Amino acid sequence: MQNMYDGAIPEEELTITTSAVRRQVLDDVIDLCRVNIELQASEEECVLEDEKLCEIRDRFSSLYGKSTEDLSLTMDIAEDIEILWKE
Repeated sequence: MQNMYDGAIPEEELTITTSAVRRQVLDDVIDLCRVNIELQASEEECVLEDEKLCEIRDRFSSLYGKSTEDLSLTMDIAEDIEILWKE
């Protein structure tokens, strides 16, 4: 395993890996939001009552099946994820 502390991992590799992790986080949030919409019909504990939470969830779930290559994990998106996560 490469050790990034001694500079064994090139900066470009770290940038690529960081970007891939951020994209995966975004993909996972999109999937979770889509599943929440499906589950709320049958699982009472999955129902979101807060209108703002529903709006954020719906916005993320609308991206399901679309390419996230052009999306960035911006501060606004991260804040929306934090709001959902706290719920």
